[in-house]
Amino acid sequence: MSTTGLAEAAAAAEKDEAEDRLRKLLSSIGQLSEHGEVPAYAFATLISSAPPQAIAEHLHQRWLSDSHFAKIAPKIISHMSTVQLINNRFTHKQHLQNVKVYSQVLSLVLRDYNLRDEIRIQSRGMFRNYVRTLIELYPVYRQIDKTLSACLVDPLFRCLQMLSEEKPDNNDMLCFANLFAEFGQKLYQLNPSECDRMVLACRYWLCSNRIPLEEETRRLLMNAMDLWTYSWDLKLFPDCLRRYYEETEAEIQRQRQQFGSSVFPWINRDNFPSSGFVMSDDSVSSSQLTNCALNSISQHSNAIINGHLHFGKSDLRGNPKKERGKGTAPVGRGQSGKESTI
Repeated sequence: MSTTGLAEAAAAAEKDEAEDRLRKLLSSIGQLSEHGEVPAYAFATLISSAPPQAIAEHLHQRWLSDSHFAKIAPKIISHMSTVQLINNRFTHKQHLQNVKVYSQVLSLVLRDYNLRDEIRIQSRGMFRNYVRTLIELYPVYRQIDKTLSACLVDPLFRCLQMLSEEKPDNNDMLCFANLFAEFGQKLYQLNPSECDRMVLACRYWLCSNRIPLEEETRRLLMNAMDLWTYSWDLKLFPDCLRRYYEETEAEIQRQRQQFGSSVFPWINRDNFPSSGFVMSDDSVSSSQLTNCALNSISQHSNAIINGHLHFGKSDLRGNPKKERGKGTAPVGRGQSGKESTI
């Protein structure tokens, strides 16, 4: 074998080894997150372990395939965006690396939005994981750059609309109810009319027998509607309704001790929580991920030049909306609201 061939083989082996280390590190971070907050050193190790594009692509694969990474990936991006610059070469270089990572992550998020119909057809679980990640990423990017984050608002509401109105199944409505219960107050500040529309969709499916909803899903949909009715303010809840939720929560907790999860995470809190929602476990097989998500990565590369974003209007707006068929909730279209300062 020639010297060039040996060098190429060594480079390929080194790349494979780095990819394997990155996968193991992300798996470790996922396991740590199940037992509380992930320590900062774990993020620092991740940041220095691989090139920015590799980190972004691996995060992308994980948030599509693992529902729990919907919260982990935004935490990693948030950590990268808050690294303090010190006047020396290493930290300045690291800052530039971090900028490349969260720029490329945003590119992947917007590209997946343009591929949302294909992703949902390929795997509803993968689409739900994408929506969870999208809604968690919005406040992170708003903290990074208010103007930049505006490009996520329309995709966010459009994807929630797809979950709640376009031929949903029980798991779609369970995911939607969890997201609306946790983030509905902030969503309402962004666009009240769209949130009103979503509540009408909740009401429609609760009253309909067109899709079989499980007891927990119906309970969470009612929870979301009550939170909307009383503006997410527990002080406005009637005593009888508050007692109902507290008693129901206590009973369900007794039945689900082995899972350690909460159905109504806002109970006994003065303010609406920023995390801690319950969700179905949408684990996606590696074959589904390979067939759908990984095939889109080559398309993403055209939008990434030296770690900076280059979007056309279609990247921000998405594909033209398709005519809805049967099985969609017949609710009116709300007008776009002004973006709030949340």
